[in-house]
Amino acid sequence: MNITGTAAGNYTAPTTTRQNVPSVNAGNAATSAGSALSTKSQPDPVAAFMAYMQETPAQRMEDAWLGQHGMTRAQFDALSPEKKTAIRKEMADNIKEQMKEKQAQKHPQEPSIDILA
Repeated sequence: MNITGTAAGNYTAPTTTRQNVPSVNAGNAATSAGSALSTKSQPDPVAAFMAYMQETPAQRMEDAWLGQHGMTRAQFDALSPEKKTAIRKEMADNIKEQMKEKQAQKHPQEPSIDILA
């Protein structure tokens, strides 16, 4: 911005140079094509939130665990039943261990109670 002088009457508007600006018709085509692509590549945040809110707490916990281990729900669903069972067992063991650790942090003097055994 180029402002000269202190009075409002002495203001000089900045000058801009238009280079490589597409014409109006070409711009509209590019904009409409770009917006169509952007809506497909970006998930709808409202739909994602609604899907999240419809999950049970157990599903949310599963999804969080899968995400921490680099797997999506779709990848998990595509696995064989044997692999799903093995992953669910590992998941349950990890979650039990995390709960024990949290309990030990909250109450370091009390003996550990295995409520999930």
